[in-house]
Amino acid sequence: MKGVILMCVKELVQKNFGDNKWEEILHQSGVPRQIFVPMGDITDEDTMKVITTACTVLHLSLQQVIDAFGHHWSTLFAPKMYRLYFTGAKSSKEFLSKMDSVHVTMTQRMNGAKPPRFKYEWQNDKTVIMTYSSQRGLIDIAIACIHGVGEYYKEKLQVTKMGSDKIKIVFP
Repeated sequence: MKGVILMCVKELVQKNFGDNKWEEILHQSGVPRQIFVPMGDITDEDTMKVITTACTVLHLSLQQVIDAFGHHWSTLFAPKMYRLYFTGAKSSKEFLSKMDSVHVTMTQRMNGAKPPRFKYEWQNDKTVIMTYSSQRGLIDIAIACIHGVGEYYKEKLQVTKMGSDKIKIVFP
């Protein structure tokens, strides 16, 4: 994964639990102390070690950490890091409809980037079935981020997991 993921996790932990908890997570995970940079490569294994260790250190379930990450990523971290994508869309529907093309661009610009891909099946003008495609199988993180996008745009989205690769989204 790209370092931007752990940059977000670090910011989330430090902001909500303090620097000491972040240091404890790094120590207990055994992941080498390093400066995480957005385009730097972090192994999937090290990323997951940090996340699962965060669950233990913070006394949270994996789902709670995933939900916190999705909220932080979509409402605070990504809007700073990728400001133009957020300001370029007027609604969660417009933003999420562009997500696959954003990921295609990322793949072209960042050597080694392997973000998830999305296909869209519009049921009507307010309902889409997004097919999530990634060898990592982290659909729950995608769902948490989608909820966060709704929060960012101050919209109540109905988000339903429809299996290991499909997400139903009903926009307001």
